[in-house]
Amino acid sequence: MIAQGSNPLGGTSRKGKRNRFTAYLYILLALVLMVFDASGSRLPSVMRSYATDLIYPVLVFFERPVRALQDGLERVAGASDIYQENERLKSENVELRRWRLAAEQFMRENEQLHRMLKVPGREVPIAATARVIGIGGGAFQRNFLIGAGQVDGVRMHQPVVDDRGVVGRVQSTSRWTARVLLVTDINSRIPVLHSPSGAVAIAEGLNNDLLRLAFLPEGVQVKVGDLVVTSGHGGLFPANLPLAQVVEVSENTVLMKPTGLFNKIDHVRVLNYASLLNQGEPQGDGLKQEEEDG
Repeated sequence: MIAQGSNPLGGTSRKGKRNRFTAYLYILLALVLMVFDASGSRLPSVMRSYATDLIYPVLVFFERPVRALQDGLERVAGASDIYQENERLKSENVELRRWRLAAEQFMRENEQLHRMLKVPGREVPIAATARVIGIGGGAFQRNFLIGAGQVDGVRMHQPVVDDRGVVGRVQSTSRWTARVLLVTDINSRIPVLHSPSGAVAIAEGLNNDLLRLAFLPEGVQVKVGDLVVTSGHGGLFPANLPLAQVVEVSENTVLMKPTGLFNKIDHVRVLNYASLLNQGEPQGDGLKQEEEDG
């Protein structure tokens, strides 16, 4: 039985009044801050700064476990990718070790043959490294000027290469500069080897960006992507320098793109191949003398 004068809802009513009062207070405070902000007062920004400083430790406290959780989820999500990448790297590592062993074996065999034949090393000395200072060209010639000349040891007909392969040969020299005839010039003829077959041919310039593979023996199978290198015949270019790659094969014509970057070339190396050829003569005499002494 409820006593007279008692109000069971009195507590709830008082709580509701407090909530309404708090809401009205916040609304009033927001209006005051808006008025101050509109008037240009610094009070709102100062209060925001203080509020940020107050809640910063709380944000840091909760940010650390959230960040740790995110990192853990990323690790779990990337575990499969890492496993696949690891397996791929293991496979590549095995293949590289196999190639390294094969290369070391070939190097040892090559050194043994050189010692048996008394043949000197075939590393071609560099006459000069030069900057390209001018590119010429037209309907009848393709060449460029380099900043190295006679004083630097540059001579006529010396091979000129970049990091990717043969660029051309020295056409003329002055004291400080030299003009290089590009392999794409119509006057350029270079003895070459078709690498996959070992067939001897001639690379002819066409006065455009391509070369033609001429005088190729009948029956040689040529495919797009085949590499063509210098043969060493003629005494101007060392053997096995990359020259061009086959880009088109038709019934009567094989076209190639030079490996050298003619459009982006900044520096080239001039090779002193003649000095290497001249070094071979005394070696032959020495071998003959040793045979006679034996």
